[in-house]
Amino acid sequence: MQNIFFRKKIYGRTIISFLLTLFVCSLAIIFSIQNKMNIETLQMERLILESSYRLHEEISKKLYKTKALAALVIQGNGVVNNFQQIAAVITSDEPAIANVLLAPGGIVTDVYPREESKAVIGLDFFNDTYAGNKEAILARDTGELVMAGPFIVLQGFLGLVGRYPVYTEKNNFWGLVSVTLKFPDALENTGISMLEHHGFSYDLWRINPDTGEQQIIASGNRHSNANVSYVERLVTIHNANWYFRIFPLRSWYEHPETWFLIFAGLSISILISFLFQNNLELRKVKNDLLSANNILQSDAIANELELTKYKIAIMLSQIQPHFLYNALTAIAQLCDEDPVKAKKTIMDFSVYLRSNMESLNDKGLISIEKEISHVKGYLDLEKEIYKGALNVIYHIEAGGFMLPPLSIQPIAENAVRHGIGKKEGGGTITLTVRETDNDFLVTVADDGAGFNMDETQVFMHQDNQKHIGIQNVRRRIEGQCGGMLEISSKPEKGTIVVIKIPKTKS
Repeated sequence: MQNIFFRKKIYGRTIISFLLTLFVCSLAIIFSIQNKMNIETLQMERLILESSYRLHEEISKKLYKTKALAALVIQGNGVVNNFQQIAAVITSDEPAIANVLLAPGGIVTDVYPREESKAVIGLDFFNDTYAGNKEAILARDTGELVMAGPFIVLQGFLGLVGRYPVYTEKNNFWGLVSVTLKFPDALENTGISMLEHHGFSYDLWRINPDTGEQQIIASGNRHSNANVSYVERLVTIHNANWYFRIFPLRSWYEHPETWFLIFAGLSISILISFLFQNNLELRKVKNDLLSANNILQSDAIANELELTKYKIAIMLSQIQPHFLYNALTAIAQLCDEDPVKAKKTIMDFSVYLRSNMESLNDKGLISIEKEISHVKGYLDLEKEIYKGALNVIYHIEAGGFMLPPLSIQPIAENAVRHGIGKKEGGGTITLTVRETDNDFLVTVADDGAGFNMDETQVFMHQDNQKHIGIQNVRRRIEGQCGGMLEISSKPEKGTIVVIKIPKTKS
């Protein structure tokens, strides 16, 4: 009955740890997504300003050909001789111009090129009901250049039209000159087609003055919808109001990195809850074994319990909550700063957790290569946590021998936490694997805070929980390999730990 109650208690705490971790990961993911959307909004605001300016400048440059025509009319006192030849020269540098025309009194009398555009001759801008005539009347009444369109012109293509009123020397209204631009050719050199290279699309629209309805003038490969954030700006080009809208090509949920973050958050939550559950169960086993040790009289059974107790203790010493939360915090920051590096760090974290859990089932020895791989994963995580304050150097000059699992990592952890972590400005850990004629040597050296060997015998001999990981490493190396562990340290100089494994035992 007591065991059932304990199991329910473990499951309850495990569920709570899973939900808390999932909540923290969810907050980190939401923050990351929101930050990405804010960056996109800033990019869109910059791009829409640049593109709006180029849009206005490019179209205005083409429509200003009307002012050259007006100057010819005024110079000739209302008569333009050799109009076809002059118009050909004026329009030669703008391939987007479809035609230019003269409309004294608002009625078209001449157009260039005449053969392709003769359908407009005789058109009355002020009385006929053709599209664009409202803008012609506005140009006459305001005395300003007015742009109309885009709409289907009489020649049968989609065009933009600029109407410009002409006044003679006595300030009498002579009529209109007009330039027709092919559309969307007129948008070339505005740069809006390059928006997709930046990860954005666009819609360019207006309210059609003839119908009062919204008209899409131009757009990218994707139209905006209610689920996509956008930035919109009014662009006024010669009394014509256009609306320019920019939006991301992909919504937040269409980015692969978003789903990667969600998967990573869920995986981390499951791993943390699994570790938490195992931690609780291991602590119960440890307590049960300690209780049984008080009543067992057999030396053999007592020794077995002692070995089991230390095996559990080394596992508990490796699963440190503060390290897990520091690692998660570093990963959350990297998700914003460097998603590619965040992915690698999550993989290192996964390898670290898996190696710790697998060590529970490792009854014998493992290869030095596997142990070094686990240590590298752990130290890579610590390097992210210490943000440049930790440097690691590897000198792997030998291999092919066996040692107990989790022999080097507790030593490396002590070097980080009690050596580099206590030294202002950080420091360097050097991991060396080499061989002599009779032994394989694994050395972990740091230039951290160090300690006084005479005053720190507790580190070597006493059953102190803080240093139980190193004690367990010594016991397993001596018992399973016939080797030995040596420690030397000096205050402010650092610590050197050497594992010596005889070749005859490896």
